Amino acid sequence: TFRVMEPTAEINAFRAGEIDMAGNSQSLSADTLEQIADVEDTTVYRAARASNNLIQLNAEREQFADLETRQAMFMAIDREQITEVMWDGLDYTEEPAGSLNLYPYQDGYEDALANSGYEYNVDEANAILDEAGWEMGDDGIRERDGVRFEGRLPTFGDDALTEARARVVQQQLKAIGFDMQLDQRAASEFSTTLNEKDWDLVTLGFSSSDAYGVMWMCQVYCYADGGNGLNLSSTMDESFDERIHEVEALPTAEEQIPAAMKLEAELMAESWGILPLYAGPQIMAAKSGLANLTPEPYTGLDLFGIQPVENFGWAK
Repeated sequence: TFRVMEPTAEINAFRAGEIDMAGNSQSLSADTLEQIADVEDTTVYRAARASNNLIQLNAEREQFADLETRQAMFMAIDREQITEVMWDGLDYTEEPAGSLNLYPYQDGYEDALANSGYEYNVDEANAILDEAGWEMGDDGIRERDGVRFEGRLPTFGDDALTEARARVVQQQLKAIGFDMQLDQRAASEFSTTLNEKDWDLVTLGFSSSDAYGVMWMCQVYCYADGGNGLNLSSTMDESFDERIHEVEALPTAEEQIPAAMKLEAELMAESWGILPLYAGPQIMAAKSGLANLTPEPYTGLDLFGIQPVENFGWAK
């Protein structure tokens, strides 16, 4: 029997022994993990979500119009520091996100981001910006041809972790002379802000509804999908579409997947509009012995639905 409950009520019910699993509707946090730490016969399961958290730059803005500047921006973002803040107290780690097609635990996965030439390197980022003509001002902010090196990143709602993530990025980009201003907005403004491109930088996430991410490559990298897809950076061109369609036309997964991973690295290096940050955890707690309701992809109650949903229950 599944009961629909608010997260706080769910934790209270689990502590009271009224339900056998918690964390299905909302991944357990450091706070809720502490609340259930003394519940007997409890097993905590941790797994990577089938999702991508990422940051995008708006190349329609003058300060992000050239490829070298966008590359330098991403090279100044320390993704490891971001995850340390986001996962504090969760006892969770994962491989660095390197693709928006496949996850590190999937067959055929390659770190396309690393293969594109990306690395976290503040010194190199500053050198690239110097070469691109961005001059450092007395206030620590760069300027080029009268354009100030700055931009707004909106945050939505009042989630403390979301704000903390934004402040980490703000401090990281300050090291290369970029002035990132935080713009807090109501959660209800998310869709309008995103669709109207009322942002210079934006962090967001999307989840995978099936296991074969290569099939959805066009949603992230196609020029034609630039207004309706997941990539709103305006950094793609028409050649992206043709090359992606060539990969789509390959007849087998054995041919398609390595070709897609190679192409993804090329497209990243030619656009620098979207940077994968992490997948992030799905954390659940269950009474010990409750089987196959854990969050691991392909194993339990996951988004991909590989496991028959009736194949769960109490282990003998």
